[in-house]
Amino acid sequence: MSELSKLHQAIVAEDIQDITHIIKGGADVNAVFNQETAFTKALTVGCPAAADMVMTSSKFDPNAGNQFNTSPLLVSVREDRVHYVNRLLTMGARVNDANIRGSTPLMACAWTDNAEIAQLLIDHGADLNQADMMGRTALHHACSHVAVKVASLLVRSKCDLNHQSNNRETPLMCALPSTYNSQVARKQVSDMLMISEMLIRAGSNLNAQEDRGKTALHRTVECHDIHGLCLLAESGCEINIKDKSGQTAFHLALSQHPPQFDIARFLLYYGADPNEKVPHLNTTPIVPPLSLLLKLRRSYNELGNSWSYDRLLQCLQRCVYPTLALLQAVSDADRNIPSSIPLEQDVARNVLQWLQANQPCSLQFQSMLKIRQALGSSHIFKKISRLPITLVLKEYLSLGLQQDWLPLTTFCQLHLHIRDFKNDLAKEIIQDRRNINLFIDGRTPLAVAIEVGNTEIAMLLLSNSGFCPNIVNSAADNALHVAAQYGRDELVEEIIKRYRDIDKVNFKKCTSLKVAIEAGNFTLAAILIQKGANVRSPRGSISLLHMAAACGCPQVVQLILSRGVRPNVKDNFKNTPLHLAASKGGLYVQRQIVVPGLYRDPIAESLDAIQMILNVSRPKFIKPDTGHSEVVKCLISHGASLTKVNEDHQTPVQVAELYKAQDVLDVLTKSAV
Repeated sequence: MSELSKLHQAIVAEDIQDITHIIKGGADVNAVFNQETAFTKALTVGCPAAADMVMTSSKFDPNAGNQFNTSPLLVSVREDRVHYVNRLLTMGARVNDANIRGSTPLMACAWTDNAEIAQLLIDHGADLNQADMMGRTALHHACSHVAVKVASLLVRSKCDLNHQSNNRETPLMCALPSTYNSQVARKQVSDMLMISEMLIRAGSNLNAQEDRGKTALHRTVECHDIHGLCLLAESGCEINIKDKSGQTAFHLALSQHPPQFDIARFLLYYGADPNEKVPHLNTTPIVPPLSLLLKLRRSYNELGNSWSYDRLLQCLQRCVYPTLALLQAVSDADRNIPSSIPLEQDVARNVLQWLQANQPCSLQFQSMLKIRQALGSSHIFKKISRLPITLVLKEYLSLGLQQDWLPLTTFCQLHLHIRDFKNDLAKEIIQDRRNINLFIDGRTPLAVAIEVGNTEIAMLLLSNSGFCPNIVNSAADNALHVAAQYGRDELVEEIIKRYRDIDKVNFKKCTSLKVAIEAGNFTLAAILIQKGANVRSPRGSISLLHMAAACGCPQVVQLILSRGVRPNVKDNFKNTPLHLAASKGGLYVQRQIVVPGLYRDPIAESLDAIQMILNVSRPKFIKPDTGHSEVVKCLISHGASLTKVNEDHQTPVQVAELYKAQDVLDVLTKSAV
């Protein structure tokens, strides 16, 4: 075994005595072994004592890199070792040495957001604008890693804000909220927006285009980011720039999968051209946006987002002139509107009737369109606010947006403050607004507060006179539905005080009680029943008793039975509630009927769903502590039959045997004797 091999083994073993002996014996501490030098190995395995010994060697070179040209300085920065950074700089480490990917120590500061080390490197001459192999500078890295402190330091140090990478991407494009950073890296959207706003204020080019011709605004649409969109629009970006495929941000929103109706609507508010023709999903023929939107009505049921669709259609109606050419373009779309939708509920048909009945339009409407066109597509709300006209006319020019909702970025901030539990900041915005029911990302501030469990803000919003609890998200849920979904027991009493229709249904025809039972929030379900919620289900749907039995909740089953529901009622598969309890919900899981209350988390539910697709006979990941045995006892005590058979000709006992539910089987067998 060579001396170099022994040295690296001793470093891994953290044997300081052997390390000292081998180094004094003349081992080359700068040589690469298994990809690393002695120093980079010591820091990588977390043995600073070994690194100290290596640095005492007279042969130690502070610039000797490993197999990837990663210098001791870069490794020290990456590992957040300020002490070693200072020592290496004192020993003459080159501050701008890059590894084979072109990453420099200054870029590495962004990976851990260490502004202290970044300042040290800058003080020792680090190049602020040096680019890596992809053409990305330290500022690109800071923005991509949501390194707020390092990004702030680089901006203050006058780095190049508009440097474009090899694909012509600017730091601002990297800084804007992305799905990866928010959902995978778990970074706060508010931090991403803080960096973005910092760059904008410092002079970043809002309209720069990357190699596909897309601007930062296009990026926000691709990332489904309404917060970044509002920030860019209110900072004065140009709304109608086209990319190389000829799409504006508005066109891009309509061609996403699924279409981003809310984002498209906000772009219209900010001045997107509603008349600019666009290929339907990047194909021919070219059609007006209104015609494209009406064609999407064909997928009305599949989209599952009719609320957002209808709001966009109504907004588009407010800003297009019904010319004969437009009427001709949308005539084919009329045939795509499902006639099964009641006329009074169908926004698409109402819009078409309006187009046909208002040609030519009123002078007032034409004037509004001309004024908006004259104001342009940047800073449009600021320009409207300065006009010497009444508040009513300003709202008319703003396409119906209440002036109390402007600027829209304020409401974006409110949503983020609620999510981040920055309640003092949230309260300032709430107390300064009369109407706080603006939807951002398909939900009101109250819906956000209930979802994340911010009880303090939820109670404040419920007590606010400007709050409307009827619909709080684009699924037509009211506040009670959302509380039921997320198990917010502490809010139920207050919501019921404000919203007395406890049995209101959402778009899925679910009451809040059904939502609570399906989600496994049984305490809240019991509260709703005690408050008078209807325990009977519409004909053709799965009964609440079946679902409660499937979930294994004896308390809810008892309450439903005590309200007169028959214990032997059958579902569409001729299962009684006793069949469901005997299978521990497996009969529904096997048919891919969603029963979240059976599981501790969505991952376990997904694993069972996959198993069912693979024809596994029974669920394996349901909670071990379900109350199905108690449910069986409760049902039998209320007269449930042990001899009823389902469509597979199975009795509850046979079902329990099939699903190997031994505890339930014991209860059934004992009751049958």
